[in-house]
Amino acid sequence: MPDLAAPYLTPRQRIALADKEKYTDALAWATREINPTVALLEPGDGNYTVYDFALDRLTTTDEAPPAETWQLVVDNAEVGELDAIGYQAEVTYGHHDVAERAYRLGADNGNVYAMAFLGDLLKDNGELGEAETWYRRAADTGNDYAMTRLGNLLKDNGELGEAETWYRRAADTGDVGAN
Repeated sequence: MPDLAAPYLTPRQRIALADKEKYTDALAWATREINPTVALLEPGDGNYTVYDFALDRLTTTDEAPPAETWQLVVDNAEVGELDAIGYQAEVTYGHHDVAERAYRLGADNGNVYAMAFLGDLLKDNGELGEAETWYRRAADTGNDYAMTRLGNLLKDNGELGEAETWYRRAADTGDVGAN
């Protein structure tokens, strides 16, 4: 947690953070109950959960997290979280490099949504061949979003027959957006 806090601190605060006793005291303060049901941080199994009102405060700012924070978040995320992290980095903050890293890490480890979102990012960057590869991998798992996106890519490339096949497969899953 000190690494996550460091980018937000002044040099003097970083020095204090390195002091084990001060860090322990600060963590004890943050995990102390404000009332019988609320603390800023709730200890978990090797981690902490931030209380909702503290998260609400963070979401009211347009300021993007520092690069060091993104690095730590991506490096310490569960595979199933990487698509959401990438999406947040890409859509909310315009950090396409962070998004691509999160999507690739998730996609390489089986996160189907990360595969599809990586396909979107690559398509937007003009990397159509690799985008198609990731759309296919996600579509082959039954992901209707990827099926539709693959159909769109194929249609744009003039491969209408195969595009129709993917649209039909997506429609068969209940995807009402399948063209």
